[in-house]
Amino acid sequence: MEPVDIYEKNGNSVNESPGIPHVRIKSIIQDNTTGMIYRVLYLPCEAEDTSQCGYWIQISTPQNIPKSFDVNHVREMLAIGTMEVLADTAVVPDDSDLSEKDKLRRDKNWALIQHIIRQEPDIYIRDSRSELLRTVESASGVPLSSLYSYIGKYWRSGFKINALSPNYKNCGGARKAASLDKNVGRHKRAGENGKILDETDYAHFEHAINKYYQNGKGMTLTQAYKEMLARDYVHPRYAGDPLPVTMDADEKPSFWQFYYWHRRHGDSVEDALSREGERKYKLNYRAITGTTDMDLFGPGDSYQIDATIGDFYLVMKSDRSKVVGRPVIVFIKDAWSRMITGMHITLENSSCQVWKDALLNAVTEKVDFCSTYGVTITKEEWPCDILPVSITTDNGEFAVHEIDDIVRSLGITVENCPPYRGDLKGIIERTFKSCQLTLKPYIPGYVEKDAGQRGVPDYRKNACLDLETFTMLMIRVVLYYNNAHYLEDYPRTDDMRKEKIPAIPLRLWNYGIAHRTGAQKKLPVQNYLDALMQKGEATVTEKGIRFQGLYYTCSIAVQEKWYEKSRIEGHSIIPIRYNSSSVKWIYVKGHDGQFIPCTLTEANSRYESYTEDDLKSAHEDDLNMKASCRQNEDQEYSDMVHMIEASVKRCINEKKNAENVAKVLDSKSIRQNRNAEKANLSGETDARQQQAGMDTPAQENTSPSNDEKPRSYATVSDEIDQIMAELGFGNIGQKTEPQDQQQAP
Repeated sequence: MEPVDIYEKNGNSVNESPGIPHVRIKSIIQDNTTGMIYRVLYLPCEAEDTSQCGYWIQISTPQNIPKSFDVNHVREMLAIGTMEVLADTAVVPDDSDLSEKDKLRRDKNWALIQHIIRQEPDIYIRDSRSELLRTVESASGVPLSSLYSYIGKYWRSGFKINALSPNYKNCGGARKAASLDKNVGRHKRAGENGKILDETDYAHFEHAINKYYQNGKGMTLTQAYKEMLARDYVHPRYAGDPLPVTMDADEKPSFWQFYYWHRRHGDSVEDALSREGERKYKLNYRAITGTTDMDLFGPGDSYQIDATIGDFYLVMKSDRSKVVGRPVIVFIKDAWSRMITGMHITLENSSCQVWKDALLNAVTEKVDFCSTYGVTITKEEWPCDILPVSITTDNGEFAVHEIDDIVRSLGITVENCPPYRGDLKGIIERTFKSCQLTLKPYIPGYVEKDAGQRGVPDYRKNACLDLETFTMLMIRVVLYYNNAHYLEDYPRTDDMRKEKIPAIPLRLWNYGIAHRTGAQKKLPVQNYLDALMQKGEATVTEKGIRFQGLYYTCSIAVQEKWYEKSRIEGHSIIPIRYNSSSVKWIYVKGHDGQFIPCTLTEANSRYESYTEDDLKSAHEDDLNMKASCRQNEDQEYSDMVHMIEASVKRCINEKKNAENVAKVLDSKSIRQNRNAEKANLSGETDARQQQAGMDTPAQENTSPSNDEKPRSYATVSDEIDQIMAELGFGNIGQKTEPQDQQQAP
């Protein structure tokens, strides 16, 4: 049991007066003129001793003998600043730091002095103290030197019993290796390296560690040791030979000597910093004394955003035999509640606009977003639609001048972490892996860590999901995480425990919105559209507002007759806002500055569920199909042209004398010839139908009778030739002369 403090029992120091420095028991006082430091052990009561003589022990020296001092004089020195009171820096181990054996040693030492130290002021006076200690020596057999040591430890510590416990940290000492004259440790085998080390060897050790091990090139300690032997423990073979010869085994230190020296004198922190570099050191080896959500007030105070390449291969929606690669996944997470407040999944490369699309999702309601992918929710299941005070990113997509628009128009503070320091936004880093591992057992096409190694199957062959389906599944995973996942490491407060709030993101979010000073800031949707959506230009045509090959319409265009004016005055260009995640809507700015939604026209309504990537893919597929049909089309066109030319050429060759034909035409027999040709063609048609097994429908007054058979074109042609021959024509176009005229007179 610790002795009663006399000063504390009296309650005040001697002769205390307002404005005068106090002299108290256990105080540490330094004499600035001599530099000596004392601990006050005893102060007499004013009623018992008017000499005002107290006792202290000098703790700046190893002496354990107390000395008397004049209390009034010390108070005067404190008043003028010659002396000053210092803070008590004595370090005594706690009970939790002591083993059972240490406590037994402490109690044994305390039992020797506990009775004599209570006899004040006799214990501080030389003669009476000597008599008291000799009494204990004769009764216990412990020498006076040990008793003085125990009392001195007790006084110096400020009357603390644990000061009497063993202090093993002061045991032992540094051995000077240069004093050795023989090898220590186990005996080495013949041919093994090993020698008695000296200062030269230690200098080689230090040089090798600094040059070869702590150089950032990744050398191991064994490689550094071998490099040292090759450089420092060699001698020339003979004069003029550039190749050195290694020393004998007894002249070289062993690896274990090198290793032992490095363990004793090396610094593991300095090794890691030198070998890995400052960036990797801070990422992998720095002290973790805080969390990324420290000093946050509530939901919306800080969001964290990050993107990663998904671990799944996806296919084209219109043709699942074509692999389109791995998607880019962007998540936004509230640092205080761990709620996933926004997401965006795309096939586009990670960019500032992709991150702005995710931020737009985070600050708007999620009901319409989920319904686009076939997921029906209520607003209460995903109630995140507030604007954060700050958003933490890495030094990537948001470290551009374009982000100034967000800062200026929305009032968000963007905090960029140093590059490759994902640990500074650790709340969101683990989310990507957790969500994808949830889907891994159920979705083919997951990319394992061994991808690309020999003998490993090609995971791309197993891909089957398209981007729309994958997004729908990720929405389901996010809803599960927000509404049901319990955060085991979340630091719940006493108020949360009192109100039975579980560490589930949605419950934490609702609790924070209701009870914490979260920044619940909301802006009109127009501000979000203007700052976060992509900017583009559309063309007003008579068919609608054309953008990316699709046509849209809106109320203001119909009211102001944009389409009719476009047909009369020509096409015009207007600025728009659009979202790459869906081609269902675009937005045009009205006369009042408000954005007006435009929907697809009825002719293009089949594209409502398409994303910009889907639309590009469909357009690309159309172009590929057109290209694949081009060769066949060209061949068919060539065949058609050659057939036309051949038919025309044949008709030209069969043509008769045009002049004689004209005479025939002038004979006013065109109508008769026309009727004959029609009858002939009608007969050929009937003949073809009979040959094909088809029944010719009966026609009244036009079909030939049973006695009359239809004449063919060849028959009619022969009759025409005969008639023309009778008229004096031979072949068509060649007039024949009578034979009597052909002969010469």
